Amino acid sequence: MTGLRITVCLGLIMWTTLPSSAQSAPSPAPGTSAPSTIVSPQGPTAPDTPVYSTTPTQDGSTADGMIAPDMRPLSGAQPFTLGISGQKQMVISLHASQLWDSNPSVASNAGTHFASVTSGGASLSLQRQLQNSQTELAYSGDVLHYSSSQPSVSTFQNLNFSQNFKFGRWGLGTADTFTYVPNSLLGGGYMLPIPDLNSTVIKSSFVPDQSILNPYGAQYTNTVMGQLEYGLSRRATWTASGTYGLVKFQDFGLYDFNQVSGTTGYNYSVTAKDTIAVTYLYSLYRYENFNSEFHSQAVQFSYGRKITGRMAFQAAGGPQFVSSGGLTAAANRLAYSGNASFSYQRARTSFALGYSTGTTAGAGVLFGATTSTAQFTASRSLTKTFSGEGVFGYSRSNDLSNASLVYQSLFAGANVHRTLGRYAGLSFSYNYQRQISDNCSGLVCGDVNRNIAGVSFDWSFRPIRLE
Repeated sequence: MTGLRITVCLGLIMWTTLPSSAQSAPSPAPGTSAPSTIVSPQGPTAPDTPVYSTTPTQDGSTADGMIAPDMRPLSGAQPFTLGISGQKQMVISLHASQLWDSNPSVASNAGTHFASVTSGGASLSLQRQLQNSQTELAYSGDVLHYSSSQPSVSTFQNLNFSQNFKFGRWGLGTADTFTYVPNSLLGGGYMLPIPDLNSTVIKSSFVPDQSILNPYGAQYTNTVMGQLEYGLSRRATWTASGTYGLVKFQDFGLYDFNQVSGTTGYNYSVTAKDTIAVTYLYSLYRYENFNSEFHSQAVQFSYGRKITGRMAFQAAGGPQFVSSGGLTAAANRLAYSGNASFSYQRARTSFALGYSTGTTAGAGVLFGATTSTAQFTASRSLTKTFSGEGVFGYSRSNDLSNASLVYQSLFAGANVHRTLGRYAGLSFSYNYQRQISDNCSGLVCGDVNRNIAGVSFDWSFRPIRLE
């Protein structure tokens, strides 16, 4: 408890003894630009004119302070964004944290004795957004020290990368998302920043699910995506995409699995803001050490709406046929799959909502599951120096072959950040995870409760311009 008191006192001292410069008008946060002027689409267009009209600069970027429309297809494997900002910069930052974890082993029916978790690391963010070429790279890495878990030293690694090209009628997109963590990523994982649905590079339905809490132990997941699109007309677009994702558990006997998905779809722009699409999806789920697999096929009807710089919404749903065998002993069945996401940004407030339901691989715990997940995130600039963000979500997974075998998970988190000068900051955070399982036995069973609270310090270097 002495260490806890010392850390809290130091945090309060730094909080209250700030230089007077912190009271002046704030500079833009690292990695962001000054407030932007929004280029809004001009309503429905005539059939012989482009749906959107933008004016790029000589190097193909948008003008300074302007946001161009995001032209990603609705039926593709990448989510909508709020727009192309035209940023061309790289930001490097350092961070250190002291956390207290009530259940570091992620065991059921554990007590509430808090263990210390100390971490330190760095992150890198790169954006180069031109009208016909967008590159995004975000990496964060930490070394973690646990006071009461074995192994006592672990690492956290997170990488997201995407590259999109447009040339004539053709479009090409690639993306990769990778994580290496000490335990389940339910709710984004307590070592990750509070998840921002606007920053994802691949739709969640194409990424192997991590919807069930599992015990402390190293695991990694990686998903790669490739996408091709072709403009059939000024309003219609055809797309095809393929993804491959895998999850491996290194320290305990859960089920390693991989997921292969392919899609093809037709998009039609009804107006400058509204798009509809029909998509066919095929997925193969395979368990590497058990010679077992199952398949799913779905047809989805989609609707999307975008207001550049302010709002992005997309929803899809339709029938799904599941065929299984081997250890996944469920009979062939007709089910439903769907997903929706909504992002909004206005003045000092932004929030995002995501929902998905359908067949999944079972997060390494089940041989196939029907999983539904909902998640809400929000952030707000409270004052010139204070900002806050929060997340709340719920997940439910039913075994494909035994509907009474159910895992229900709840997660929530909050973070308050105070700027210290121009490039530094101090944060206080709290995260909560809860899982209840019915009619199960084995390693991942029982009532799991986990609380993580901590304080962290961050320092960002001056952004590097990429010309």
